[in-house]
Amino acid sequence: MSSGRSGGGKPVGRKRAEHAVSFAARVTAGRVTPTNRAVALYYAVRDGIIYDLYGIDLRPERGGRSEDATGAAR
Repeated sequence: MSSGRSGGGKPVGRKRAEHAVSFAARVTAGRVTPTNRAVALYYAVRDGIIYDLYGIDLRPERGGRSEDATGAAR
C-alpha cells in the first residue's frame, strides 16, 4: 500500500497543491480584480493543460498521465 509520499519526503497531495498555487500566482500576476484573475486562470487551464478523459490512467504509480492510442505518454 502506498504511503502517499513522493520520493522527496513531502506528501504527494501537498506537493501538487504547492504546484497549483504557484501556477495560479504566475497566471494571475498583475491582474487586479477577482474577475480578471478568474478569467486569466480559466484561459490558462483551457489553453495550457492538455488532457484526454478517455485515455487517462488514474493509477497512483502512473501519476494520472494520459496516453495516446499507441500507449505513449503525453
